[in-house]
Amino acid sequence: MSQTDVDRIEGKIIALAQQKPIFYADILKELHDEDYRSIMLAFGQIRQKRLFGRDEKGRYVATKSAESTGGGKKS
Repeated sequence: MSQTDVDRIEGKIIALAQQKPIFYADILKELHDEDYRSIMLAFGQIRQKRLFGRDEKGRYVATKSAESTGGGKKS
């Protein structure tokens, strides 16, 4: 696992949240082929950057700052 892997996964997570509101469990299902520790590190980066909000059901949604970071780039 490298920082590049974590950054790549961060982009995948942001892209998922930009498509539609998503629960954390659904993020894990979508990224089932990725290393869990890398997913956790990527999610931590997203939270530190405050790129996610929550909707009324508790699902994650990308904030405006997530859109402006270009985090939705697919790798």
